[in-house]
Amino acid sequence: MNRLFVTIHTDLRLQIRNGFYYAAAFVLGIYVLVLTQLPIAGVRLGWLLPALVVNNLMISSFYFVGGMVLLEKNDGTLTAQGVTPLRTGEYIWSKALTLTVLGMAYNGIIAGLLAGPRAALALMPGLAAASLFYCLFGLAAVAYYSSLNRYLMPSLLWIGLLTLPLVPDAMGWQHPLLYLHPLFALLLLLHAATEPVGAGLLLYAVVYAALWLAFAFWLARHRIAQVVVG
Repeated sequence: MNRLFVTIHTDLRLQIRNGFYYAAAFVLGIYVLVLTQLPIAGVRLGWLLPALVVNNLMISSFYFVGGMVLLEKNDGTLTAQGVTPLRTGEYIWSKALTLTVLGMAYNGIIAGLLAGPRAALALMPGLAAASLFYCLFGLAAVAYYSSLNRYLMPSLLWIGLLTLPLVPDAMGWQHPLLYLHPLFALLLLLHAATEPVGAGLLLYAVVYAALWLAFAFWLARHRIAQVVVG
């Protein structure tokens, strides 16, 4: 547990030093400026908020965690970590938890402006699950790459696959095949913050999202262990 806390502290310093929070604050400031100037009373929040959250998490979770790993590889710190008692799971959870907290705070403020404090609070479970989802798959995606140039194109393929249901969901298009994609379960959890979702669908969303998060952690751990820490 002490190793995890130390690693979390190190990751927080890395995020601050490389301007992750400043970038998030800058984009958040733009959102605040735009949302406070627009009449949003008639906005259909049921489809707008989940799509907005997922779009933000592509950056604050998927690409931020990838950037952290690439920075550590370029700095040579991962070589040193490979001979420490640090475990792969601790390495993964440190990054996933710190960036999930960032994603929840960042998107929670936006949700509060867009839908009110109650909806923002109801969004937290789905937001936490979605942020962990993109962090874990982001770690799996970046594991075998050592430079941004090599990683950029493959990362777009990962993002494309991980966001397939986003456009159909935003358009209100339903198809049974969408239920097979992990993001659809996460989108249902996000929708539940602003509109009614049946108990059966919620049960499906919770169970299916949990299964995919377990798989994402296994995949990230398998790929990271091969190239980063033992």
